[in-house]
Amino acid sequence: DLGEVHWQFTESGQLLLGVKAEPDQSHDYLSPEVLRLSDTGRWVHVACVYDRSAGEVRHFVDGRRVSAEAIRRHMEQVDGARDLAYKRSRSLIALCARSIRAIHREEWTAAEALLAEARAATDDLVSGVRGYPELYFAGYTQDAVKEFVEGNLVYAMVRNQPLPPPEALGAEPNTWLNGLAEAASELRRRILDLLRHGQTEEAERLLDAMDHIYSTLVTFDFADQITGGLRRRTDALRAVFERTNGDVANSIRSSRLEEALKALETRLKDL
Repeated sequence: DLGEVHWQFTESGQLLLGVKAEPDQSHDYLSPEVLRLSDTGRWVHVACVYDRSAGEVRHFVDGRRVSAEAIRRHMEQVDGARDLAYKRSRSLIALCARSIRAIHREEWTAAEALLAEARAATDDLVSGVRGYPELYFAGYTQDAVKEFVEGNLVYAMVRNQPLPPPEALGAEPNTWLNGLAEAASELRRRILDLLRHGQTEEAERLLDAMDHIYSTLVTFDFADQITGGLRRRTDALRAVFERTNGDVANSIRSSRLEEALKALETRLKDL
């Protein structure tokens, strides 16, 4: 509910006051580090004042004020960071789309350059919102990072390379998994291109990769709030895999029939 408050100590020993100011995000107000390992074993009195009329949040430890943060100033900073993050996320998504197009065209040098550019753009996006959890975990930020993950995973699978893990791409685990689901679905286009050029063996390799990814993702049966909507993308991947599996099977049968007819034609000519 709007106005809902949560209050806690962070892992770094800071006091954090969170206020839900909008339906889809919370504003967090942090104190400096006030709790250390040396404080364990003794009582500590902590308090926080959210003074809306004065436009200020104040943190207290043992009756001593340790910080005072202006609400309006903080919100202005968040708003500015949000506008910049939104622009950066759109640019990043466009870069990733271009890199995937280059991969399908087998323009490897261009794809690698675009992915390198996308990595720098991802670093800029994430660094700009890292201090604002409500922006870092916002849909537009994580969706853009997901597209970056997808581009890198598509490249790795098409080039038959190991998949870079979440930490190598600077992605949250659930964002990486969603990127993996979309990367596997993207393989359908590559497989159809291979079938058109008669490269059945490579098409079967990528189809096996799709199957393995789906079999792995379906085991992550957790709530959407944890996985970021992974179940929906996994269901979509299943439908894509089944269609692609049928296309590959039909292509193989057609190829075998064509070879059999050619062999028959050759035998008949020899009679």
